[in-house]
Amino acid sequence: MKMKCMKFLAAVIVPALCALWSCGNRTAENIPESSVTVENSSEPVSEPIETVIVTDSETSEITTETEPVETASPVSVMQPETETEMPAVSESDDFSPEQSDDEVIMEAQYLFGEACLKEWEFTVGSPYELDTSQYITNEYGWQYYLVTEPDINSLADVMADYHKIFSEEYSDTLDELFIESDGHVYCLNGMRGSDIFFEQTVLSGIVSRNENEIVFTASSSYSDDGLGNGVNVIEDEFAIVKDYDGTWRVSRFRLPY
Repeated sequence: MKMKCMKFLAAVIVPALCALWSCGNRTAENIPESSVTVENSSEPVSEPIETVIVTDSETSEITTETEPVETASPVSVMQPETETEMPAVSESDDFSPEQSDDEVIMEAQYLFGEACLKEWEFTVGSPYELDTSQYITNEYGWQYYLVTEPDINSLADVMADYHKIFSEEYSDTLDELFIESDGHVYCLNGMRGSDIFFEQTVLSGIVSRNENEIVFTASSSYSDDGLGNGVNVIEDEFAIVKDYDGTWRVSRFRLPY
């Protein structure tokens, strides 16, 4: 009986002690991956931790890809002061003898543009607010609408406004477009479209020049002559004079569009 007990202890206890001794000496490196199971994990990965890991991973990838990128310097809206290819055209009321022809042409080009705007406002549309519900008619049945501007109460007021740009020498047609009646002014407001072929007008040269008058060649370009003959250039004379108050105003002009 004692012999049987000894054999049982040798068969059961000794292998168990050996197994415990060998497991105690095993490291994580020696454990095969197949032996790691969910049951062995005491702290499973939670959802918030998983989200943080993903976010950090994405940030890391972006940083790695864009690491050498340099930030572009902001673009300044100011032009360098040394850039003098084409000076800006500015208003001037003086054309002195000391100025070169190019300088005079440049300033006159500005005055030509002002003349175009003024002529268009007064002879094509109306530069003033109108009440189209109140109007009078002329002998031809044309309707003239009431001007509601508080400072425009006579034809003389209209003339003074118009002749801020045009000289008294300039032949206008304002008496056909505006009518004064009972302390009020009425405007024809004859709207029309502009010339669709017009491209630009350039003062291409000086015809004559003295201290009181300067005459220019105004070259107007059109993409077609209206007859299908292609590009067309029309030359007119544009003249400015030194007026009674010393201001240079337009004395000869044709609206090119």
